[in-house]
Amino acid sequence: MSTAARKEAILELTWDRVDFRQGTIDFNRSEKQSILGTSHIKGRAMVDMNETIDEALAEAYEYRDRDRPYVIEWKGKMVQDPKNAIGATFRRAGIVGEYMGRPRAAAHASVAPLGPEN
Repeated sequence: MSTAARKEAILELTWDRVDFRQGTIDFNRSEKQSILGTSHIKGRAMVDMNETIDEALAEAYEYRDRDRPYVIEWKGKMVQDPKNAIGATFRRAGIVGEYMGRPRAAAHASVAPLGPEN
């Protein structure tokens, strides 16, 4: 949420587009995508990292598998949709229903705000 990037841009992000020295994330793909077969090329944003994102990505980068290019990956491949993993986690925790995450998170946040210290 801190980058305002679309889900697809975040899931397609590779480590070579995270620049810790400049403090930026380049969501553009190496291959540009034309819009409806026209000559117009669709681009994505380059954004500055805030402190929270910088710290989280720095920690993930430290523990990453160097042979795996994606920032968010599962078994070396790009994650297609995180809902499956989130749903499985909820089921293992005994929480029922596909859309239980957001309401429960909102209810929890109203009582105990979520943050790096929590």
